[in-house]
Parts: sequence; C-alpha cells; structure tokens
Amino acid sequence: MESNEKTLILGYGNPDRGDDGLAWHILNELCGCFDKKQDVLLDGEVFELNQHTDCWFGFQLTPELSDLIASYTRLIFIDAHVNPQSQDIEIKPLLPEFNLSPLTHHLTPAGLLGITNTIGKTAPPSTMVALRGYVFGFSRSLSPQAEIICQKATIAIQTMIK
Repeated sequence: MESNEKTLILGYGNPDRGDDGLAWHILNELCGCFDKKQDVLLDGEVFELNQHTDCWFGFQLTPELSDLIASYTRLIFIDAHVNPQSQDIEIKPLLPEFNLSPLTHHLTPAGLLGITNTIGKTAPPSTMVALRGYVFGFSRSLSPQAEIICQKATIAIQTMIK
C-alpha cells in the first residue's frame, strides 16, 4: 500500500442483538491485532488501526457519511445478514447504486456510494464483507457459528489491509 493511501473499514449493526453485532466484534478483534485497546469503538467515531487503516462503527449507515468516505482511497464494509441461501462469509466488490430510500435505516453501502457520487464527491473503490448471522436475540454474545465466522472474517480482512 502506498504511503498516501488510506482504507476505512465501516462496520455496522447492533452489538446488543447477538449476531447482528458481528461487525462490532470483528472491529474489536482487529483492534487487538494492531495492539489497540478493545471495546472503545463508539457509534459514529473514526478510530485509527494503523497509519494506513481507520475503522468506523455505527448502528446504521447514513447519508452524512458521504463526506467521510470520500476522504479515503478504499472502503471495506462489514455487516451481518440473515439469508440462509448465502455463504457464511461473502466478500465482493461494491459499485455505487441509486438508493430509493436514502433517508431511512435501509441505506445500503452501494446506496451510500451512490449518494457520495451524486453530491459531487468521488466514492472510492469498495468491498462488502457480508456475514451470515444465526441468532439475533438480546445479547452482546455471538452464537457459536458466528464466533467461527468472526475469526475467519477477521483473518480475511487483515489480509485485505496488509
């Protein structure tokens, strides 16, 4: 990675709803991998992992993130899903899309990229790391299946940001 390149990892979900908090758990694991204090991720704040990588955690994506993401050269989004037909971990490139409901909690990463381009900024190359969740009850703990997914996804993301 060139010295002026900077990646932002955006994780979102609810860490108090079991596997919906997979992104929060992965970001905390990444903090530990880079000798950063864990459990300090606050909703909506940017946290530096290393000189080339920052992370951000929130309950949901919002259009206001457009200015932030436009200042990076690469984005990695992390979120849990419930689709039983999908693989446990899916990593795929993202392209900007028009979002039919940009002011609701249904803003997708592709929709956020589209908003960024629409307001005259440039959305950087982006990757989606979609993770299958299994249990979404009121708990800050992951299900046994999601624990395994968390470890595998953390390793995959570490490889992506080296």
